[in-house]
Amino acid sequence: SLLTPVSEQLGIYSRRLEPYRNKLEKGFASLPDELVSRNFHLVVHSDSSADEDKTLRAVSLSHISRTHRRIALGDKTLWSTIRLKANMTKKRLDWLLSRSGNTVDLNIEIKYDSTTDAIVLRTLMGLCASTVPRWRSLRFIDFRRDHGRRAIICHEMGELMKQQLVLPRLHDLRLADILSSTNNYVNFCSWD
Repeated sequence: SLLTPVSEQLGIYSRRLEPYRNKLEKGFASLPDELVSRNFHLVVHSDSSADEDKTLRAVSLSHISRTHRRIALGDKTLWSTIRLKANMTKKRLDWLLSRSGNTVDLNIEIKYDSTTDAIVLRTLMGLCASTVPRWRSLRFIDFRRDHGRRAIICHEMGELMKQQLVLPRLHDLRLADILSSTNNYVNFCSWD
């Protein structure tokens, strides 16, 4: 009868799908750690909100489950972007640096707000001075909103230049927020 070959075919089909069915039932847990980690990077570094601190996304991912925590903490590059803000404490910076390990390149973002002044900037730079040789990028955020802040950053960058910093890994220095708010690029920052 015709029914017998169909039921045999269904049996063969079911046996061949069994290994895949078991993996699909396990869901996310069946994915290799490397793939999960890659997905974490996509979530953390997506630009859904450029104003959002990327480490907060990494922390959120690490709180989902023990497996997620193990994977997130095991991937030091997930913690490589450090946003320095006026309210940054040494304890928080040390916590972030411990997550990034001792060898991972760091992406430093300095975010300005109404409480940022020369003293705050000097303090932030002092907090992370020991990590300067690991900086892959240095980016200043939100200068366009306050033209008075440009003079502060120029002065502080000049002070940094006087220290003759060695930045062997620096590939990206972004002053776009500062420079986009002025037309006089040549005399904007006069570093001696």
